[in-house]
Amino acid sequence: NVAITGNATGGVNFGSGLATYGDVNFYVAKYNPLGGYLWAKRSGNVGYCAGIGIATDKDRNVLSTGFIQGPVTIDGLSASSPGLQSKSAFLMKTSP
Repeated sequence: NVAITGNATGGVNFGSGLATYGDVNFYVAKYNPLGGYLWAKRSGNVGYCAGIGIATDKDRNVLSTGFIQGPVTIDGLSASSPGLQSKSAFLMKTSP
């Protein structure tokens, strides 16, 4: 399988019609070995959110790292950095 992360502004289709919106949004997506779409997640935010690193563990979970600046929501969970001018790191684990 292949997993990708990063950030995007505006609309992005990862294979399911899932699109980013608004300011800069974090995304993580997973594809099968033939490039077929499996799933994707993205942030909804007022602030800035970026995916920086990605890895998988022995159980095929996807581990994504990045940072947030301001209030964000990723996969239904809300978080915020201490202020709009400061950044906080995050680590997100997504099951296969």
